[in-house]
Parts: sequence; C-alpha cells; structure tokens
Amino acid sequence: MTLTEIAQALGSEDPEERRVAAGRLVDAGAGTVHLILRALRDPDWRVREEARQVARFRAPDPELLAALIEAMSAPEEMGVESVGLRNAAVDALGAFGEAAVGALAQRIPDLDADGRKLAVEALAATAHPSALAVLRSMLDDEDANVRAAALEAVANLGSVSVDEAVGVLEACLDDPDQFVRLIALNGLNQLGASLPWSRIEPCFRHTVLRRAALEAAGRSGAPQAAEVLAEQLSAQRGSGPEFVATLRATASLAQRGGEGRAALAAKLAHLPALARKRLLDLAASDGEELVNRRCAVSLLGLLGGEDAARVAVAALGDDRVLEEAEVAVCDLGEAATAVLARAVQASEGSERAAAVELLGRVAADLDERARAEAVRVIRGSLQDESLEVVRAALDVLGDMGDASCLHAVGALLSEGTDPLVHRPGEGALAALAQRWPREALAVIEAPGTDPYPALVMVSALGQLARVTEDAPLSVERCVPRLCGGLSHARAAIRRVALEGLAALGDHTCAEEVVFALTDEEPEVRTAAVQALGRLRAPDGTAVGLEQLLAILDSGRDTELMAMAAEALGDLGPPDMLQGLAPLARGSDPRVAVAAVEAIARLPMPRRLEVLRPVLDHRDAEVVKATLRALGDERDPRVLVQVGRCLDHESWDVRRQAADMLGRLGGEAEVQLLRARLEAEQEPLVREALQRALEELGALKRTPTHPQPGSHRIR
Repeated sequence: MTLTEIAQALGSEDPEERRVAAGRLVDAGAGTVHLILRALRDPDWRVREEARQVARFRAPDPELLAALIEAMSAPEEMGVESVGLRNAAVDALGAFGEAAVGALAQRIPDLDADGRKLAVEALAATAHPSALAVLRSMLDDEDANVRAAALEAVANLGSVSVDEAVGVLEACLDDPDQFVRLIALNGLNQLGASLPWSRIEPCFRHTVLRRAALEAAGRSGAPQAAEVLAEQLSAQRGSGPEFVATLRATASLAQRGGEGRAALAAKLAHLPALARKRLLDLAASDGEELVNRRCAVSLLGLLGGEDAARVAVAALGDDRVLEEAEVAVCDLGEAATAVLARAVQASEGSERAAAVELLGRVAADLDERARAEAVRVIRGSLQDESLEVVRAALDVLGDMGDASCLHAVGALLSEGTDPLVHRPGEGALAALAQRWPREALAVIEAPGTDPYPALVMVSALGQLARVTEDAPLSVERCVPRLCGGLSHARAAIRRVALEGLAALGDHTCAEEVVFALTDEEPEVRTAAVQALGRLRAPDGTAVGLEQLLAILDSGRDTELMAMAAEALGDLGPPDMLQGLAPLARGSDPRVAVAAVEAIARLPMPRRLEVLRPVLDHRDAEVVKATLRALGDERDPRVLVQVGRCLDHESWDVRRQAADMLGRLGGEAEVQLLRARLEAEQEPLVREALQRALEELGALKRTPTHPQPGSHRIR
C-alpha cells in the first residue's frame, strides 16, 4: 500500500480495514509519524493496539520519539481521543528505552503534575536502569501524587536493577510520612525482598503499616517473626483482611524453612485451642477461599497431632489442595501413619491410592517397626478392587517392600489375574528381586512357582549380575532359563523372556528371537524386534541387523517397521541413512516418524540432506518430528524449508516452525515471520510469531512486573 492508500484506509468506517492499514505503517518509512499518531487515537481498540505495536517496532526513531512525548504532554481538556492517545504514547515510549529516558528527563521540568505523573509511567515502561536515577529525583516532587507514582515506579523497575531499587525503597522506610513508608514496604514486598527483622518490627507499631508488615515478616525467615505471627493468630477474631494477611504470612514463613520454620513449629504446637480449631476448620472447609484454605492445609504439619493428621489425610481427596496436603502428611510423620492406614482401607478409590503412596513416603523415614507395619498395610492393598490402589501399592512396595512382598507381588502375575496390573507388577517384582536377590532366587527355585513371576525375577537377577559379582545367579545361568520361556504357551511369559534377553544383550538365543518375529501376539513380535536391536556378539556386532533390514523391506507390518526403524537408529550402522530415508518420506505416518527419529540419532552430517525434504511430508506429525530432529541446525537451506512451514495447513506445525526460526533465524526469517503474523488468525500461532520476532530483536514488549522473589537485603 502507498502512503496515500494507507491514509485513506485509516479513514475507513471498517475497523478491520483501519487495523490492517495501521499495520502497514511498520515498513512505510519516513513521513508517517502523523499517521501513526492518527491510528493511536482511533476509537477502536484493535486499531490502537496495532498502532501501538507499530510505534514500539519503530523505536528508536527520533522523530516518532519526539512526537510521542509531545502527545503524552497534551492537556486532558483536548477530549477523549486525546486521553487515549496519551495513554498509548506512554506505553509506546517504553520501547524507546534509554533514548526515551533522556528525552523525558529533559521534558519533565516543563510538565504539569498530570504530565509528570504520565512521565513517571513512561519511565517505568522503558524498563531501563537509567530511569531509576530520574525517578529518584522525582521522589522530592512538590506534588504528592507524583511522589507516590515515582516510588511505585521504582518498585516496578526492580526487575532490571533489584539492588538499586531495593536500596531506594528501603531508605524510604525512614520517611516521616506513613503513606510513603507504606508504598515503600509494599514495593519491597512486590520485589520479594527479605528485610532484616530490625526493619520490620517497628512497622507493627503503626496500624496502617501492619498488613504490609505481616507480609514482610512472613518472607523474612526470622525466628522473631514466628512469635509475632503466632500471637496474631491467637489474638484475632473473625476472618477479616487482617486474619487473612496473618494466615498467608504464617504459611509463607513456614515455606521459607530454616530457623523461622522451626520457631513457628514450636509456637503452633502450643497454639490456644480456639486458634487451633480455627485453622483446622479452615483447612477442612470447602467453602473458604482456596488460597486461604491452601495456607491452612500447609500449616497442618506444624500444628501436629492426630486431629491435624485427620484433616490432612481427608484433604488428599481434594485435588485443589492435594499438594499442600501431601506435604502436611509427610511433615506429620508417625502421627499420620495410623490415620493413613485407616484411609487405605476406608476411603474412596482415588483417596485410598493417595493414602497408600503417602503412607509409603512417610514410613520411609520412620523406624524399622513402623516401616514393617506400613509395608503390611500396603501389601494388603494388593487385593484392593481398585486398579489405581493396586498400582499405587506396587509402586510403593517396589521402593520399600521387604522380602515377604516377593510372593504377594508375584501372585499378581499368576494366570487368571488382571492383565492391567502385569506391567506395574513386573516393575515392582524386578525391583524387589534386585533388593532381595537371595530370597528371590529361593522363590524362583521353589517347587510350583509360576513361570511368569519367576522369569521376571530371573531377568532382574541377570541384570544385577552384570553390575555386581555378588549376584546369586550369573548371566550364563539366566540366559537358558529366559530362552526356555520363548516357547511357553502364555504370551506374557514369551514377552518377558524376550525383554530379559534384550536387557542382557546375549546373542546365543538369536535364532529363537528371530523365530519370535512370527509370533501370533503383537506384544511378543514387538519385544522380538526390540531384542534384535540390542543383541550383541562378543565382538560387539549387532547380530539382529539383517533381520531388522528384512522387516523394513517387507512393508507388511507397519508397527514392526516403526519398531525396526527405531532399533536401527540405536544401532547407528554407517549404511543405514539411505535405508531409512525412503521410510521417512513414505506414506505411513507412524513408520515415517520412527524413521525420522532414528535418522536424528545417527551421527552423520548427511542426515540433513535426508531430513530437509521430509518437511514437505503431507502428515503434520511427521513434519513436527522432522522439525524436532533438525533441532538447532542453522544451515541456511534448512531455515528456508522451515520458513515454508509457516504456511502449513496445520496450526501446530506453524507454531513449531515459528519457535524454531525465533531460535535460529536472521534478517531473512524476520521478514517471513512478519508476513505470516499479518495473515495469521490462530492466537497460539500469533503468540509464537510475536515471541520469535522478540527473540530476533524485531519486536519489543513491555516487561511484566516482577513476581515476588527471594531478594534478601544484607
């Protein structure tokens, strides 16, 4: 569009036409400042937003900078459009950084109080450290509102110069004006500064500062804060703002750990009955504000006692406070074990599962007697009707079960049991066998032991024998047992035998593994392919290479082909690139994705030549896998192909391509990203495009205010 066409479009009655015209001003060159200002005062917010982005992109254009400062200085009496222009100018000035700081510093003495207040906002928007010096000088302004705004702006700039901002704010804690002290203390809280107790304690003498002082006390980590907060919890009545501030500060102090948490635990353990009941009721109530309830639940571990344990365990059933409840239960330790043991048997399925998991975590830190009792309770949960509970019990017993659990877990793998517990059961049994190897061998060799759990334990002991000489069963003794399982009637046993051979990498049963490729069960065939990729001859040669290539050539079973391609990527033979390339370009998406991922693992530079054409694959999942495989490649030819993906029909491909160009691109990619941003309608893709332009320095965004952190004043 020409400037004349842009100017005409900005006068259109259609807001969308005006928005598009405003966007064209990005590359319109000189003589367009008046058009940008015109768009900034447009009555439609979408047009103003587009113009604001244009103004920020045009930084540090000195002509535009001067015009924005002039617009910001316009008196409010000029009308509503002027007010909108002033606000947009303030925001746009943020992109001009240090240049805006210098220009504003020169103009401030000529502005009225309202103009100086807007200048303060613009200085904060620059997010440049040099703005702090100007703001510091404005702390002595004759207008109270300007002084307050300047102090708040100092806090907002803390993200770019924390130490300097904190120093200014802390100095203001000595100001005779309580309002100034309040703004300073709120600013320090906003920056997450940890004040020494000597600076916080005097603030409690003034009612107007008390609430901010409570927040600062919670962040301080000081033992003295524990006494003050406990006294406040004991003295307050009702659930007003003061109580809420105290509650949140107390939870914050607890989360800080260290001496402050220890002192708080001692104080809360002796909290008056009424205050204790209030915390327990708050933690148990569904009707309270969620943030407050989370704080109360997080304090249950420090309250101690069985009543707190009951509330904490009950809270495990509420996902909204689950994290806090788990921490509280662990803090309660032995006080929670009896309650958890009852919950394992009496609560709903999901709550029983959570109780099982937490009982294991809590018992792990207790004495041997308490651990044994917890294991007994959890072992009983293996018979639970809920699959979720059984899986939770298997996870725990795999980590802390004793030798008695070998039989109980093995029983879940016997014929006729639920197949859904077989995989987690195998994992738990293998972990138990490696922790109790001699007891496991006794179970294996006992008459009547089911071959399924027996082979799981044989495989585990074989893997143990590879890393320690103390294993009771050598690899040489394990392999024949596993090979024998390949002919068993049960598919699960054949699969376990193959997985065991793969883990041991022994080649002596290679023929039997190859024969398993014809098995009627898919899980067995898949395990056979995986085993072929891991079997090695004594000289390190991959004995299954020929068979894997035959699977790829057959073109019959796409699932096996995908597994074979993945196995070849792990083998990394030097002649595999050309064999995998046709599969990556093939029509079956699953095989193509596996081939792409295998190619990505091959350490050959020529893989780029193979992967680049795959970016034109018709399936979006294959294209995304290829983008991931290319990773951080800066080859210009690759970037050209990735740039073409910005026009892909799949929005998630476009988003992934934008992210990749943001990491790796240059000026040429900036133009592609801009062009796509103008046409893109999908919000997530637009966000990725804007993020990419920011990373390439072609788009600037006002930083968000800093989140509370952990800056500690020395």
